[in-house]
Amino acid sequence: MSTPLKTLDLSPFTAGQSTALDITQGTGIGGVAWGLPGQSGPTLRLHNESGSGLQCSFNASGQGFYLPAGGWVDCQPSQGDTTLDIIILYVLPSPPVTLLLGTYYAAGESVPAMSVLGNSPIGIGGTVNTVGGTATAIQNDGNTSGTPIIEATATGAPSSNVKMDNAGNITIGAMIGGTLWKIFQTIANPPAASTEVLFGSGQNGNIVESRDLIQADAGVKLTAGGVAFTTGSMSKVVPFGPYTLSTTATFFNHNLGVVPDFIILTCVGTNSTAEMAKYDNTTMTTTQVKLVSNGSFSFIGLAIKF
Repeated sequence: MSTPLKTLDLSPFTAGQSTALDITQGTGIGGVAWGLPGQSGPTLRLHNESGSGLQCSFNASGQGFYLPAGGWVDCQPSQGDTTLDIIILYVLPSPPVTLLLGTYYAAGESVPAMSVLGNSPIGIGGTVNTVGGTATAIQNDGNTSGTPIIEATATGAPSSNVKMDNAGNITIGAMIGGTLWKIFQTIANPPAASTEVLFGSGQNGNIVESRDLIQADAGVKLTAGGVAFTTGSMSKVVPFGPYTLSTTATFFNHNLGVVPDFIILTCVGTNSTAEMAKYDNTTMTTTQVKLVSNGSFSFIGLAIKF
C-alpha cells in the first residue's frame, strides 16, 4: 500500500543550504527492501510544490537527479536507502507554496500514472538567488523606488561594477590600474529634476565613439573642453553686438570670457555706403576687443577660441 511521507517544508532554506527527506516512514528503519524475484522495485514519487530548485541524491546508493521548482518526478531508491539528501540550488522569491511532497510505493506495488503536471503558481519578483543555476527572466514589481534588481562586483573591486535599480539608475564600471572607474551611468532623478546619462565619468582620456549618426533634438552644450574637427578644433564661440563703430578705435565687450584667437566682423543695416571694420589683435583681453570702422556704422561680431 502506498505511503504518503511527512511533508518537508523548504521555506527556511536558502540557496546553498541542505536538508533531507526521511523515507523510512515508507521503507521501515532498515531502509529500502526488495520484494520477490521478478517484482518491480520500489518507487518514490516527488511533488516539488515550492519555489526551490533541488539537487537530490539517495544516501546509500548515491543515485542523484535534479528537481526544478514546481517539478514532479518518479525515482527508484535502492536497497538500504533511508533518506533523500537535498541541496537547495536556487530560491524563487515569495512562492505561495513551499512543500516537498513524497509518496512511497513498495517493491511490487502498482504505481499509478503520473497525474497532469500541476506546477504550483510560483510568482517571480525581486532577486533570484541561484547556486549553479540559470535565471531566464527577472521581474521586479511593487517594490520601493530605488530597489536594486541587478548587482555584480568583480574580485578586487571596492564596490559594484554593475548595478541597476527599478528606478532606472544604472552604473557600469571597469577596474583600470587598480581603480574602479565609471564608464557608463544613468541618473534617473538628479537635483536638476531631469534624467542624466554620463559616459566615461571620472577618468581622463575616455572615448565615446559612434559608428553612426548622433542626433540631438534640443542642441549640444559643452561645459568644458572643445570640439575637435578632422583638421583643427574649437573650444569657445560667442556672437556679440550689434555695436555702432566709428573712425575712433574703441573697446567693446566680446563676451567670450577668454582672449579670442579670431574675430569675425560683419555690417548690419541697409546703408549703401561701403562699410569696413577691423579689430586690434594686439590689445584684446578676456573681456574686450578694440574695434574701428571707416564711418559710423553698425556691426556685429563673432569671437572664437580655437
